[in-house]
Amino acid sequence: MFSAFNKKIVDSLRFTSAISVLLAVVFVIISSGMAIYALFNGTAKSPRLLPDFSKHSFFELFTAVPVIVVAFTFHFNVHPIQAELAKTSDMKTAVRISLLLCCIIYSAVGFFGYLLFGESTMSDILSNFDHESSTSELGPILNDVVRISYALHLILVFPLLNFSLRLNMDELLFPKKRPLVSDTLRFVSLTGFLMAFVYLATIMIPNVWVLFQFMGSTTAVCLSLIFPGAIVLRDIHGISKRRDKMLAATMIILAVITSSIAISTNISNLFGSSKTSGQLGQKLKMLSQ
Repeated sequence: MFSAFNKKIVDSLRFTSAISVLLAVVFVIISSGMAIYALFNGTAKSPRLLPDFSKHSFFELFTAVPVIVVAFTFHFNVHPIQAELAKTSDMKTAVRISLLLCCIIYSAVGFFGYLLFGESTMSDILSNFDHESSTSELGPILNDVVRISYALHLILVFPLLNFSLRLNMDELLFPKKRPLVSDTLRFVSLTGFLMAFVYLATIMIPNVWVLFQFMGSTTAVCLSLIFPGAIVLRDIHGISKRRDKMLAATMIILAVITSSIAISTNISNLFGSSKTSGQLGQKLKMLSQ
């Protein structure tokens, strides 16, 4: 499996990326099939179109925005991929196909996942598949297949996500060294270091939703909204029109406002949950005495 990570050009990852997309489609097919089965059996949950503000604050809606931003942030791989295309004009088509495919997969997983689990849907939907969600004898088997397929999907998609990170870290740490593609020792060492760091980070962060919220409110918003807008406003080549600059300025303003609300709400929720847990622990201790 290490050979899948030891790739020095994006094109060499086309097969692992294609398999990862196929596994994501398998995840959608199985979860949708389970949801349709539950629908015919009358065990499906009724979708709720509007949020319940009696239990949650209106500002908590903004905490979902960073997660959506993370889901559609692929900007860091645009330049390496475009550089290896036979026709650079094909990049526009590739981006449109990628966005359409992501929209379909995300929408399908969200809709059918809610049909299956309703209000009990967790931030990491794979955790819901720990429990039998179907009365059929195939239920436990399908649950395992879903979890395995998604785990393999994450393993195979990681090399592409790691590609640009490795290049940027190399430029930061070794700016005067020869190109990374020609130094196998540095390439393997940096790859191993990044894999170890990511592995330790995943162990230390207990909830993936928290990671997505804070990353989406900071780095992902900068990469996908603020930095591109700033480039349009700067316009060193003089190609941006007035309409482009107005849209860029609006995008930056909305991104900053939304991210600020999301960050403050997430911090407030974290401290609130910690305080609640502490009070609950004290009450349990008093009852035990």
